[in-house]
Amino acid sequence: MADAEGRFTLFRNRAMVWLGDISFAFYLVHYTVMVALWKLLGSKAYSVPEAVALAVLFIAAGILASWALYALVERPITRRWSNPRRKPAVVRPTPEPLSLATQGAGER
Repeated sequence: MADAEGRFTLFRNRAMVWLGDISFAFYLVHYTVMVALWKLLGSKAYSVPEAVALAVLFIAAGILASWALYALVERPITRRWSNPRRKPAVVRPTPEPLSLATQGAGER
């Protein structure tokens, strides 16, 4: 409702809109990125600060891969094969039908 009314929301800033744009790409790549980094770093026990740092690294790598997928694949494909927005048709008012009283008045 806030968007429709033009009021401020936390989800209307540039960063949030950008994250929304890349969200489908993030959905597609996040698991692959996590598994690849996990295999690269190994599966040992990490301390809490190390685990938090790794989580931040995984998220950052996922966002970076998502942005690349969105910018290099999704957006060009969408631009190439989607239909351009068409201008809305002009709606012209239809003339009012003549009533029977008006039609008969000219014949008398």
